Amino acid sequence: MEEPNGEAGASLHSILSPLLLMLVLLLLITDVIYLLSRVLMWAQLSFYVAIAGAAAGVLVAIFSLMDLLLDGALCIQRASWLQLATYLLVIGLMLANLTLRSTVNPSLNVLPWGLSLSMVAGLAVIRAQLYRPMAPVTVR
Repeated sequence: MEEPNGEAGASLHSILSPLLLMLVLLLLITDVIYLLSRVLMWAQLSFYVAIAGAAAGVLVAIFSLMDLLLDGALCIQRASWLQLATYLLVIGLMLANLTLRSTVNPSLNVLPWGLSLSMVAGLAVIRAQLYRPMAPVTVR
């Protein structure tokens, strides 16, 4: 995306990645609320948030891969591949979380495995969000 001053704008995956962060943290929050209150509504809400988080993770990974393949700067590609791998890890964790919760009663598997997977996914997304690839180095 080209800005009027000639500089490149934000990539689409960097715009969508805060959505993934918000959904994974919301999943963790709803799990903790269910842990404290034992109200079934929070376990059901966690299931739907996990679906939205997995879908957002797929979108972020697709646009991250597109940015990676279309970007010509070779020195940041290694860091970008690591960031893409982190997004794929989050998708895998969200799908595992969905598999656990896709029973007749979604509250059965929230504790301890659903909450543990939510915590690991939250840490992975925060790591991907806080990590910034290095600027390209030009050699003359």
